[in-house]
Amino acid sequence: MGRIDDTREGLAPYYHFLGLEPDASRDVVTRAHQKKLAELDPYQFPKGSDERREAEWMIESINVAFHKILGD
Repeated sequence: MGRIDDTREGLAPYYHFLGLEPDASRDVVTRAHQKKLAELDPYQFPKGSDERREAEWMIESINVAFHKILGD
């Protein structure tokens, strides 16, 4: 059991990036991931704009955090 806690603590930056505490459940992580993606829809910005590139980068980062936390 201590090992799971160590792993969660090691993933704390990913939880923080999604705005969550390390003890968040899988469902809470999934909802936070979906909410962040919806907020950053890159298609709301003009093609080739800095805002669109930033949104695309953020989405990639959010997806990395999500997959690191869930171990997928």
